[in-house]
Amino acid sequence: KEKELSVSAKGLCRIEAEFIESNLLYKQQTTDEQLKLVELKDINANLAEAYQTLYNWLSTNNTILSLTSWPEELQVIVESLLEHFETALNSIPESSLSTHHKA
Repeated sequence: KEKELSVSAKGLCRIEAEFIESNLLYKQQTTDEQLKLVELKDINANLAEAYQTLYNWLSTNNTILSLTSWPEELQVIVESLLEHFETALNSIPESSLSTHHKA
């Protein structure tokens, strides 16, 4: 049996859908600072491609991560995305982070 989403859950789902529709990866609500998928391509093309694959799948299937049943095809896409994300994180030299960011 499906449950009705609470008002706050519906709001979060709208935000999640907006990210997919706008190809957003990050949005600071108070300042409107944002990071779009196209900008990530300049930073890490493999990671951007993995996100694009995920967003394409979600758009094609007219769903969001919070509401889908996570079929095997989506699990493979997310696993690949996480592998690219881990690779990107591991490629950042420790010395590149300032002491402010380490705290």
